Amino acid sequence: MIEMLSLYTGAIFSGLLCATALALLGCHMASRDQSLQGLVVSQAATVGVLLGVALMIGGHADVSGSPIPLATGVIAATLFYFLGEQLTFGKRSSKTNVYLAVFILLQAISYWLISYFPVLESHMSQAFFGDIVTLSGNTLWFTSLVSVVVLTALLVCWKPITNHSFIISVVGIGQVRNQFYLRLFRVLTLLLISTSIYAMGLLFTIAFLLLPTVIFSFARIPSIRLHLCLVSLTAAVSFAAGFTLSLYFDRISTVPTIVLTNAVLTTVCLGLLALYTAGKQIPNGNPHKRS
Repeated sequence: MIEMLSLYTGAIFSGLLCATALALLGCHMASRDQSLQGLVVSQAATVGVLLGVALMIGGHADVSGSPIPLATGVIAATLFYFLGEQLTFGKRSSKTNVYLAVFILLQAISYWLISYFPVLESHMSQAFFGDIVTLSGNTLWFTSLVSVVVLTALLVCWKPITNHSFIISVVGIGQVRNQFYLRLFRVLTLLLISTSIYAMGLLFTIAFLLLPTVIFSFARIPSIRLHLCLVSLTAAVSFAAGFTLSLYFDRISTVPTIVLTNAVLTTVCLGLLALYTAGKQIPNGNPHKRS
């Protein structure tokens, strides 16, 4: 097993960084009520990747490791990110309906591309499930670089970004005065999601954006910093554990195993946290003791 893990050191390192960065980014997107927007952007990036692959197949070029699908994925994600913001501006009550409509449109576009280019069917599976085991070359290094950049930015600028998340959740994005960190967050979001879609797949991206922060939201965590620490730690550990399990049991898929491991591990941590909090509320641990 150790020898097998050594063969995938680069993929493990890149995937661990990407999972942690997505989990931290997802915390802020959830607090800003942008989770559904993240789903739409991810689907838009998937359509962009498929379109890039279709263009390359038409030119009989080698798809493996090419930057073209990544570039088209970033472009499509950016277009639909700002389209969604324009369509939902000033319509807080109807955001869900708008983003669901855009998501359905993107789904239709993706399957239209597959019907027009039947060879894309195998790439559609790759774009959804991903294949971390085969991650290598330029894709591996670029994914690692983007993940490190996003992680560094989120850690160094966590106070102003967190402050923006609070302001947006309470009074809306129109009340944000310092536009630098707002633009920075947009760039980080588009770059990380597009890169993750290209390298890791839609399921991996959405799972780590949403699952950790949503599950931990059911607990009363005393500070935002602790919430961010728990989310990032469980994302990293669950990725390593899920990847190891998928290698040990070779009949199970890698990404679904990682996602399920993350859900289980995060739920277990949530339960332990709830037990610890309940114990702290009981004086000296004795429910029958009177003051």
